Amino acid sequence: MDRRKFLAQAAFTGVAALEAVIDWRFSPPSAAPAQAAGTVTVHEGDVERLRRARVEFADLDHAHGGGHALGWLQQYLHQEVAPLLQGRYRDKIGRNLFLAAATLSNVAGWMAMDAGQHGLGQRHYTQAIALAKHAGADAFAACASGNLATQALFLGQTQTAIRLTRAALDSSTSLPAALIAQIATTEARAHALTGDAYETMRLLREADEAMTRAQPEADPEWLAPWTEAHHAGGAMHALRDLGRVAEAQQRASDALAAPSGNVRTRALHQVLQASVLARSGELDGACETATEVRNSAAGLRSKRLNQRLAELMELLDEHQDVGVVRDFFAASR
Repeated sequence: MDRRKFLAQAAFTGVAALEAVIDWRFSPPSAAPAQAAGTVTVHEGDVERLRRARVEFADLDHAHGGGHALGWLQQYLHQEVAPLLQGRYRDKIGRNLFLAAATLSNVAGWMAMDAGQHGLGQRHYTQAIALAKHAGADAFAACASGNLATQALFLGQTQTAIRLTRAALDSSTSLPAALIAQIATTEARAHALTGDAYETMRLLREADEAMTRAQPEADPEWLAPWTEAHHAGGAMHALRDLGRVAEAQQRASDALAAPSGNVRTRALHQVLQASVLARSGELDGACETATEVRNSAAGLRSKRLNQRLAELMELLDEHQDVGVVRDFFAASR
C-alpha cells in the first residue's frame, strides 16, 4: 500500500519511459513463458476471464473517467492477475496469459494518467510493455508505447513523445493499420506543438492513409477502442495546435461521432471543438459547446478533462468584452 501511495504521488520520468521502450526493442527476445511450478494451474478459461475484465474496466473508464474504477482495477491486478502469472501453464497459454495481463495493465495506465496519477500511470504502461514482450506480442508493446507517448505529450514532454512514437512505429513492418494511424497521429500532435508544419502534415497524411487500410473486423480486440472518431480528434488536435483552425474544424463532425458509451472522449472532443471555434472567432458556438460539455460531463472523474476545460476557460476569458462570453461566465458561477 505504501508503494502504491508513492507511485500515485510520483512524477512522470521521460528517461525511464525511454529506457522501457529501448529495453523492449533491443534486448534479446524473452523465453517462452511456460512454468511447471506454481500454486494454481492456469487454463484458457482463466485467460478469457482476464480478457472480459479488460473490456469491462475499459468501459467503466470510458463512461466515468479514470478516477472512477482505478482502485478496483489495481486490486484486481494484485488479487486476480498476479497469482495466475505465478501459476503453472504451458507455452501457448502462457503467452496468452501475459498478453491479457499486459492489456489490463495498459488500461490501468490510461486510468491513472486520466486521474492525474502520472507516476502510477507510467509504471503500468512500462509494465504492460514488459508483459507484452514476454508474450511475444510486439504489436501490443507498440500500442502501450504509443500510450506512454500520449502521456508524455499531455505533460508537455514533446521530444520524449516523438522518440517514443518513432520507436513504436519502427518496431515492426506488420503493425495493424489502425495502430499505425494511432501512433502516427500522436507523433503528429507532438510535432505540431514544436511548430514543425512539415512533419505534422506528413504524419497526418500517413495516419489518414493507414486508416483507409484499417480492417476493424480483423484487428485484435485490444485495438477496438481506437475508432474513426479518435483518429479525427487526434488530427483535429494537431491541426489546432499548428494554428490551422479551419482545417481542424473540418475534422469536427467525425471527432464528435464518438461511440455513445465513451462519454469522456466525446467530452474531450467537445472541449477541443469549443477551443477551435473560439480561435476562429465563433464565440457563440464556442460558448454553446462549452456549456453543453460542462453539463453533460459534470460527473466524470477525469483530471485530464478538467485541465482541458480550465484551458478553454482561459481562452474564453480573453473575450470577456463580448456579451455572449460574459453571459457564459455568469451562468458558470
